[in-house]
Parts: sequence; structure tokens; C-alpha cells
Amino acid sequence: MKNKILLLFLIFLTSCTESVDLIVHNAKIYSADELNNTYSSFAVKEGKFVYVGGDEILSNYSSSNIINAQELPVYPGFIDSHAHFYDLGFYLNQVDLKNTQSLEEVIDRVTEFDAENNSDFIIGRGWDQNDWNNKTFPTNTLLNEKFPDKPVVLRRIDGHAYLVNDSALKLAGINNLTKVEGGEIVKIGNRLTGVLIDNSMRLVDNIIPEPSREESIQALLSAMTSTTYVVSLTVYNTCGDSDTYSSVLGDALGEDEYTLFNVKVFPNPAKGFITLESDAGMEGTISLIDALGRTVVEMNANGMSNQVIDVRDLSAGTYVLRVLNNGQLFQERVQIVK
Repeated sequence: MKNKILLLFLIFLTSCTESVDLIVHNAKIYSADELNNTYSSFAVKEGKFVYVGGDEILSNYSSSNIINAQELPVYPGFIDSHAHFYDLGFYLNQVDLKNTQSLEEVIDRVTEFDAENNSDFIIGRGWDQNDWNNKTFPTNTLLNEKFPDKPVVLRRIDGHAYLVNDSALKLAGINNLTKVEGGEIVKIGNRLTGVLIDNSMRLVDNIIPEPSREESIQALLSAMTSTTYVVSLTVYNTCGDSDTYSSVLGDALGEDEYTLFNVKVFPNPAKGFITLESDAGMEGTISLIDALGRTVVEMNANGMSNQVIDVRDLSAGTYVLRVLNNGQLFQERVQIVK
């Protein structure tokens, strides 16, 4: 009899709680609201916050996915106001030379990269001779020994110098008689060391192969799935990306090919609207897509240069704003905070 009463009591307690997909408690949650309040728990259901508050959450909600944050901080998504998104994708697919402790380690990383990728033209970035015991600029002697016939271009961490092998120098037409204003072709005696500084780097830039469409798509996908963007950033403003970025973005998103056009986004969370402005009238569709990939807002543009999106019924969270305008694409992540 006692067991039956206990079972009925547990069933009663369970029926008094709302079932949700996720509960996080015992946390330090920074809400970024007007008063910068902090909370200790939240509950999520179907991709939306249904509760933010204190640890009484466990009395009011139930879930098979409960996380005790052990007083660790939880932040809203960060915004990167100046991102070279396309470049990031290519850097992720180049030789990473950051934190190398010697020229020998640089050569080892390049050799390992080439064994895995077997590319016709090797590009790397991130070396800094100030991290090495020998802090003078390196020479390309070891690079030539390892790569006598394949061009190798290694950018210094600050982007103001290259270390290249003789194969790259020959391909770029650089020799002892080459002169460049606003830069330096470093020599020891009459011998080229393979170090090019500032404007002399442009001579090598001219012979770096343009990426294939497949490589461009892979660069975008690598950037989209990188830890930086998946874990910490919810909005980024990309700067200075090339026309190739525009032409392959549709492929990377699994869409038809689109060109990009400029749209300015002005969120007004106090009134629950997002205003879009463009240089020309917008036609086609405007949509907001939630974190689960569901289209939660879809509207037809009215042909005007200003468009207003009503987000009063949406929960706080991260959304993808997408505008398809007569074969042109604008897409950006937006954060709605309430």
C-alpha cells in the first residue's frame, strides 16, 4: 500500500512539471538585458527559451537533458563586427605555422601537409622568427632541399613578409636584378634568401593559382563549421571578401548560384521590429530561419528599399536572416534578445 501511495505521489509531482528539451541550472547566465541581470538557470523547448530564472526551475520543469553548469558562465552569442570570413576558410586549409619554435619545425609542418594533400602549390601562414632561438630572418636553403620543384609560399604571422623557395622565386621572375619600391627582396651577399617584405610580396601574389570552385566551396564550409563561428559567434560582418565568395556562396549553402547585394540591418528590439535598407528596391522573399533550420518568418518584399520584419512573436535566440532578391542573396545571422 505504501509503495502505491509513493508511486502515485511521484506521478503527481511529474504531472505538475512541464516537460522541456533542455534544462541548464547552477550557472552564471549573463542575459545582456537592459539591467545586465544574471540568472542561474534556463529551460529550452523546441529551440526557444521558455524560462530564465533561478534554481526553482527543477520544481517547475522536467527534462531528460539536464546540465549542472557548476557555476560556470553562460553568455549570449558574440558579434564579430569585422570578419574576413572567406579568408578564414582558406587559412584553415593551408599549412598552420603558428607557434613553431624553429625553422626546422616549419619545414616539418610543410612536409606533413604536403604528404596529406599533395598540392601543386603549397601555401602556409603564421611563422614568426621572434619565437625561435635564432631570431634573424630565415633563408630558404632547407625549403629548397625539401621542395626543389614545387612552389612554396609561407606568410609571416603579421602578413608583411614571405619565405618562399627558389621554385616560387623563379616562377615569379625574381632574381638579383629585380627591384621593388616600398618593399625589400632580402639577400645575403648576392644570394636571394627567399624572404620578401611588403611590396615585393606582390610579385609572388601574381603567380599564386586562383582557387578552384571546389576549393572555394570547401573554404566557405570550413569557415562555417570552424570552432570560432560554431561555438562563440552568432553574428559576423564579413569584410573585403572577393567576387568568388559571392559566386560560390549558393553552392556552399546548397542553393542555386546567387550574387550578393548590400543590405543594412537595423534591429529595434524594444519595438520588436527589424528594418532592412538597400540601395535599390527589394523584391522576392525575406525569411528568418531558427537554430533548428525551421523557417519561422517568411514574407514577400514589397519592392521598396526599406523593409520591416515583425519579430514580436519570436523568442530570443539566434536566427539566420536571408533575403533572396531576383537572383541576389543576402544572408546574415541576427540575435534577438528579449
